[in-house]
Amino acid sequence: MIMTSLEFRESLRQALSTAERQVVVVSAFVTSTAIDWLAESLVYSPNVAVVARWQPRDLQSGASDFESYWRACQHGYRFYVDTNMHTKAFMIDREKIFIGSANFTASGLWLERSGNDEMATVILPDVRDVGKLDVVVRQATELTDEIVEAMEREVSLDTESPLVWPKDIQAKLVGRIEGLWVADLPMCSPDVIMEGSRPRSAEMLSTLSLLGLSESGYDSILLRSAFRTLKVHAWLMQVLEVRGSVRFGALASALHSVLLEDPSPYRRDVKTLVSLLFDWMLFIEDPAVEIAQHRHTRSISLLQG
Repeated sequence: MIMTSLEFRESLRQALSTAERQVVVVSAFVTSTAIDWLAESLVYSPNVAVVARWQPRDLQSGASDFESYWRACQHGYRFYVDTNMHTKAFMIDREKIFIGSANFTASGLWLERSGNDEMATVILPDVRDVGKLDVVVRQATELTDEIVEAMEREVSLDTESPLVWPKDIQAKLVGRIEGLWVADLPMCSPDVIMEGSRPRSAEMLSTLSLLGLSESGYDSILLRSAFRTLKVHAWLMQVLEVRGSVRFGALASALHSVLLEDPSPYRRDVKTLVSLLFDWMLFIEDPAVEIAQHRHTRSISLLQG
């Protein structure tokens, strides 16, 4: 059954009131009003994990707020960040998962006089569904007061927040990547984006959204910086740290094995994604990485510094 905004809120509230063991909230945007609503909805005392996107612009614009972290701490909840995450999912006792368009905010849940028009549904998950949300939490970075205070200082520096966190903060937000969604990968090459052709293709718009960029106002420097923050870049560097060097086919197999979609994408589609990864790695000109062209294939290697 597909639920409208108010139906979703009331159904989620009812499910939360019965939660005894675990609640997982995964939402790109999270606000303190929703955190307090969550606390009011819980009758028992389950373990609660909240995963938010928390890109700088989310906090600068008010789509998310720093107070959500501090309120979560007061309620005894664990708070995580994954800056590439777009998911909106809510798992109750590993027995129900709500999925839809609504963020965990006052507008998304209609907690005030008005809100966004949203839609959602609820599923009775199997072990694979639960495992996929477990991966989302494991790959996110649990926040500490120190990290949040550094983020608050960064956002308060300028009237216009940067598109990505500075390196010292970003380094604290990179966890080990155990799985990827196809949506975590760029759908077009950097050359396509730099050409800026119009009308924008769906692949180009998807890639700009993944990079956290608007349709204008970016250059090659910003594009390189944004790609380095992506989860797929962190995953690729993990692969290279373990293997040292990997050829195209082996990288395609490695990517296919970590994709979370069920059923898995066709291998020919995965090869297209790997080809785009090579394009992006060439584009960012990482001095620690070497890409070589062989007779029938390409390879990518991590240079020993």
